[in-house]
Amino acid sequence: MSNYNGTNLVRDIANVQIFCKDIEVSKKFYTEVLGFKLYYEKEIEHDGQVKVAFLQTGNFMLNLIEYEGGNPEPEMGPVNHFGVNAAIDIDELFEKMKAQGIRVESEQVNELPLMDGIRYFCLRGPDDERVEIQIMN
Repeated sequence: MSNYNGTNLVRDIANVQIFCKDIEVSKKFYTEVLGFKLYYEKEIEHDGQVKVAFLQTGNFMLNLIEYEGGNPEPEMGPVNHFGVNAAIDIDELFEKMKAQGIRVESEQVNELPLMDGIRYFCLRGPDDERVEIQIMN
């Protein structure tokens, strides 16, 4: 399952997402203490008001998320998922995962209105870890 017609399905680690209690405190810690650079930030409506900040170091992106009212998935703890960049067409990859019986969390590839658009879906690994497969437009 590591490749598809001789092609890798994913390229590299894309991101780790952290649910923050206070996004400003988290931004300050990761930028001033650890040296990340602020790449992008926006406030959106997504199941309530959500503040988003993407911090970058090298090719790695750290997604800081603050939901109005707190973490919507407290049972998962502060780390929600790790993400990988799709190496093939994301719709094709989505269908391939479903056809193989992989536990996919959505009925379709989702879209987020961040940057120029992000298309993604999440699946569960063998230890119930959440893996996000994404492509940025």
